Amino acid sequence: MNPKKFYGKLEPEKVILWGFLMLIMSGTLLLWISNYSYKPLTFIDSLFTATSAVCVTGLVVVDTASDLTFYSKSIVAVLIQLGGLGVMTAFTFLFILRGARVSLQQRYYLSNSLGLESVSGVIRLLGHIVKMTLAIELFGTLLLFGKLIDYYEPLSALGHATFQSVSAFCNAGFSTFPGNMMPFSKDIYLTSVIMILIVLGGIGFVPLTEIVGVEKRGKRLSPYCKMVLIMTVMLIVLGCIFLFLSEHCRSNQQISVFQGFWDALFQSVSARTAGFNTVDIGKVSPLGSFILILLMIVGASPGSTGGGMKTTTLGVLLLSLYSEILQREDVVFFGRRVPYSVLRKAVSLAIVYVMTIFLSSFIMGFMEPYSFREILFEVTSALGTVGLSTGITPKLSTGSKLLLILLMFWGRVGLIIFFYGIARKEEKGRVTYADVNVPIG
Repeated sequence: MNPKKFYGKLEPEKVILWGFLMLIMSGTLLLWISNYSYKPLTFIDSLFTATSAVCVTGLVVVDTASDLTFYSKSIVAVLIQLGGLGVMTAFTFLFILRGARVSLQQRYYLSNSLGLESVSGVIRLLGHIVKMTLAIELFGTLLLFGKLIDYYEPLSALGHATFQSVSAFCNAGFSTFPGNMMPFSKDIYLTSVIMILIVLGGIGFVPLTEIVGVEKRGKRLSPYCKMVLIMTVMLIVLGCIFLFLSEHCRSNQQISVFQGFWDALFQSVSARTAGFNTVDIGKVSPLGSFILILLMIVGASPGSTGGGMKTTTLGVLLLSLYSEILQREDVVFFGRRVPYSVLRKAVSLAIVYVMTIFLSSFIMGFMEPYSFREILFEVTSALGTVGLSTGITPKLSTGSKLLLILLMFWGRVGLIIFFYGIARKEEKGRVTYADVNVPIG
């Protein structure tokens, strides 16, 4: 049976696309109105902020701490929450809260938004996702509040704690603190909580659900979950080591070895789509910027609150390289063969991702007077929905801001649509073509 005929004329990609667009436009109007009597925002700045929030990026053209009202910050937090959960996930849950019955068409759209191949058990998974999200964010809020009360009044501390918890778990990078997390770079407790929230949000909802299920029922983790965990740990560790060597060991900074290591660890965790920073990114060395760019390109895991090329994409490419070096016919991971179709999707996604970065950097280079390193960093941050910046974002021209808006939207939604497009099962052709030998390398 053709799913399109059975579930309706609208394909899931189009539903997700229009859902995100409507949420962004609604957020743009609300931000423009709510901040009008305080520090009026231009339409472009309102659109940029709303897009950055919905796409959980964190790039800002206005200072969240000082330029936005309480209501505007609340709107940003809601947009981050809805964008982090995903439009279909959030809207379907709200639909269920009204006591309405979820149709097969809605289940089909939801399963596609979560990257599932079947609608079976999707509503139960939705319940787990919402419960885990609320539980983790509430726990994060309580942990942050317990420390922030040393710096702020109770009500203000609660507001900061709630916003930071939501932003960290959704890998958004927005902060209500002036200077992001730099004022708290030496506070091990606060930065540890933020890092834990970032990692939990970046792992992905399906692996998180599976890990909880393993703990409860004693089942084994799937190869997919193992790959996510292995790649996450590997990227954090390697990123931390290389950043420490590039920044602390080369710059002879007047800080302790432990502080240099801790800053490197925080930025290694944050660079893969979270966007929080404990150091001035504009002062990072060229080598450090390159390492951060590589981490931003990889990003988080599929079905998570983060963006990027995804950890599993890199994992599949590395497995393919390893098999090619050993001249093995099959790519194997934990006793399971990785299908050729998955390898092809990984290569396609990586090529499209890298081409988008360089083409966008080339275009922005014509519009801005900044160095190519700064432009490349900004473009990679936008496409990876990271939010780290060398400080040039508010100074960009309207054309460059619009380009970054498109990149943030493409990084959060476009890549999903692209992946779904190539992930569909192809109909078997009636013609089998002869092989052609193309020398490589």
